[in-house]
Formats: sequence, C-alpha cells, structure tokens
Amino acid sequence: MIKKIPTEQIYSKNYSWYIARSHFSYGDYVDLQNERFGVLKALNEFIIQPDQGFITHPHTDMEIISYCVEGELSHDDNMGNSNTLRQGDAQYLCAGSGITHSEMNPSGDRSLRFYQIWILPERKGLTPNYDTRNSSAIAVQNQMYQIASGTALGTMKINQDANIYVARLES
Repeated sequence: MIKKIPTEQIYSKNYSWYIARSHFSYGDYVDLQNERFGVLKALNEFIIQPDQGFITHPHTDMEIISYCVEGELSHDDNMGNSNTLRQGDAQYLCAGSGITHSEMNPSGDRSLRFYQIWILPERKGLTPNYDTRNSSAIAVQNQMYQIASGTALGTMKINQDANIYVARLES
C-alpha cells in the first residue's frame, strides 16, 4: 500500500550544522510504520553548512546514491576514490562487504543541498564499488533522466532491480 505523506509532515530536523529531511525512519527518526518502501530504505534531503559534513564513517550491504542539487559535495573513501560533485552530478557507492567514506561541503561560504538514496542490495557481501555521472549536461528540462539502474546501460549500475531518475523542472 502506498501512503502519501504531505510535505509538511515529512520528518525534518535542524542539527545546527545540517538540516535533514527524511522520508523514512533514519537516524534518530524512528517510525516503525514508515521504515522503507520495498527495497528503498532511505530517501533523505540534506542541507550542509559551509566547511561541514559527515566525517569518515562505515557502511555495509547498502546501495547509496547521492545527487547534488546545489553547491559541492566532496567524497573520499577507503577504496581511494576522491571526487567533488557539483549541481547535477550523481554518485553511486556499493557499500557491499564494507567501506568507510566521508561526505563534506568543501565550500567556505555556500551551503550544500543533496539527496541521498539508500537501496537494499540484491545480496549481502558484494564487492564495494564507486561510480559517478554528470547529468546536468545531458538532462533536458522538464524530462526525466535515468541516473541509476539495475539493468539499463549508460547509467550507474546498481545491484538491485530498481531505477532512479532525476528531472530539472520549471518553477
């Protein structure tokens, strides 16, 4: 059953250095009636203050897709990947058998706004992996653009039967 949650009822919390909006139970937001939707475990919007971010921390057995809406998102992980996403960029991280990573706002004066999506993988213990895509150059205004898929070629390949699209919409 699909449950519609009005915008004003989406969990939101200001942690001083970042604001989080969580569509499902996540972190200190616990709602046993709203833990996930199928394999979709998290759909979070984060607004990170300048020179702040999520310091190095571990993950296992999760498909993590991040999409940069505004600002810059710097990623570093223990696999040797180091990258800065800008508006329209997306990254994929297969946490698999275990990774550590950080996600930071490197700007000294601009906030960062990004979405992070967690999808349960098709199986546990996968080999960790990382990929990025820039959709801003190819995305057509008012049309959906596929950035990740378990099957489609030309997208970030995830380990699940799922598809993720973004769109740049007019106001």
